[in-house]
Amino acid sequence: MSRITVRQSLGNLERDGLIVRRRAKGTRVAEPRIEADLEQIRSFDSDMRAQGHEPVTLAYEIGVVPSEEAVARALGCGVGDSVYRLLRLRGTADRPIGWFETHLPARLRLDLAGDYSGSLYALLENRYGAPVVLVDESLEATGAPPELAHKLGLSAGDPVLKQVRTGYDHNRQPIEYTVVHFRGDIYRYRYRHHR
Repeated sequence: MSRITVRQSLGNLERDGLIVRRRAKGTRVAEPRIEADLEQIRSFDSDMRAQGHEPVTLAYEIGVVPSEEAVARALGCGVGDSVYRLLRLRGTADRPIGWFETHLPARLRLDLAGDYSGSLYALLENRYGAPVVLVDESLEATGAPPELAHKLGLSAGDPVLKQVRTGYDHNRQPIEYTVVHFRGDIYRYRYRHHR
């Protein structure tokens, strides 16, 4: 085979997401991508299980913090008001996939000694009577800063998908403000539009 044919074949495989090429690191088979459906409200847990993966919380921490401006605006409280902050590293048993930073209003009266390793949406609905029924969400591609890259098993500057989501209850009261960074090499979004 000629070098041109090999290069073109490798380029096609990379474009199709089947291999990953890195300068000075070589070429490897790409890990299967995990898709999130943007047509309906679904939790990370339900997206993972729908594709045959068992979701795992690799680490989490919950506490009360003063709200920053973006959090206060999203949750409809004052800057500096107390809110809950839940930090979670989620993925599968063998790899991290996303770093979740969630803020929740103090009116939920969360149990700080509770278990927050499972689906937050199921917990909010079943234990606190606060189901998320509407979300306002944005997505952007960005590079992972060093601390985030370390948590996700990436190199600094590697691509991540940043999802910013505000969730609302039946009364259109905000009950969740979450910023998630997903590994760009294995996580993608899918949606369908009708004309």
